[in-house]
Amino acid sequence: MEQAVATQTVQKRAMPKRMVNSYVNNQLMGLSKEQLLLTVYDIAITGCQQKDGDKAIRAISELISALNFEHQDIAIGLFRLYQYAIDKVREKNYDEVIGILQGLRESWATAFQQAA
Repeated sequence: MEQAVATQTVQKRAMPKRMVNSYVNNQLMGLSKEQLLLTVYDIAITGCQQKDGDKAIRAISELISALNFEHQDIAIGLFRLYQYAIDKVREKNYDEVIGILQGLRESWATAFQQAA
């Protein structure tokens, strides 16, 4: 009997998180690739602002996985910069990483606006 009550309590607590995750997934699925890229930058920047190294590293890792190495010069440069940012997050040098990511995000946002 106690186990059933505990299971129901856990399920009730977990349900709102599932609902939030579903909402977030739906929001992300509706974004263009440009909006999604800017959102990942926002997540990485927020992770650094919150001093949440895991969140920042996961987001930067997503940026790395999105690189298109058919354009080697750009991709390799960004890869090195992202790797440097990850190293700085591990050193807890969040302010430096915020500066790097904000600069890159602004550059991408400007490029997307000019292309539109």
